[in-house]
Amino acid sequence: MKTSTLRFHFTSVVVFCFAGWSLGLFCLAARAAAAATPADPPHAADWLRDARLGVFMHFLPGDAKGLAKVDDFAVPALTRQLKAMGAMYFVLTLGQNSGFFNSPNAVYDQFLGCAPGERCARRDLPLDLYRALQPEGIRLLLYLPCQTPELLT
Repeated sequence: MKTSTLRFHFTSVVVFCFAGWSLGLFCLAARAAAAATPADPPHAADWLRDARLGVFMHFLPGDAKGLAKVDDFAVPALTRQLKAMGAMYFVLTLGQNSGFFNSPNAVYDQFLGCAPGERCARRDLPLDLYRALQPEGIRLLLYLPCQTPELLT
């Protein structure tokens, strides 16, 4: 299977989009960053080597009940836990193959012909996480697979 990577930068938020062995690619990126010698010029991914500890969380709303749980996600509690354990980054899935997502997306809703809150959460969980984590020096990375969602027909 061919694996591709697409990366977008939004301020301190980085969106990783993987198809295939995403965790393996993530580990390879960390290993490559760690293998850099002091003589190498600074690289945009040096922070990953220096971070040493991060947390990856699959929080996947797979149906309407799952979307409701986005509203209940305890951002302050997670922030305290990440800070206490010394995590320097947090990776959250935006969604997976179910076609349900952890943030609003008017374009996606329009494309599907769905009402807001039907397939995409009304709460902007990634934005809430960014606002809580950024002041603590914890980077937020968002994960989105590059596969077509399994939409209901």
